[in-house]
Amino acid sequence: MDAVEAVELNPPDGVEPVHWRSLTTHAVTTDDQALSMIQWYRWRWHIEQLFAILQPRGLDIESSQLESVTALQKLTVLALSVARQVIQLTLGRDHPEAEASVLLSPQPHWCRKVLGAKYR
Repeated sequence: MDAVEAVELNPPDGVEPVHWRSLTTHAVTTDDQALSMIQWYRWRWHIEQLFAILQPRGLDIESSQLESVTALQKLTVLALSVARQVIQLTLGRDHPEAEASVLLSPQPHWCRKVLGAKYR
């Protein structure tokens, strides 16, 4: 098991720097591997946000009373689309310097990075 530690070097004024430690079963013997672990963790945060939006404090799709598989699939696609839009708006709020065309595009920048160019 390897450990990765990340410390924010230049936090904004008045903000405590991020100091993050993680254990991993992946081999981390180079700086590039450590940076990959940090990027994976950043992606994980977006996934956690997505599921939080779908759960009871958000859209609460678990309490749906739909019975057909097709209806559940349609609800899930709709809920994922709404969750994506909420995350895009949150990113826009947190990054006011970013261009709206990146944050509000049909293929958000972070999704392209996570899922590749074929994301639709």
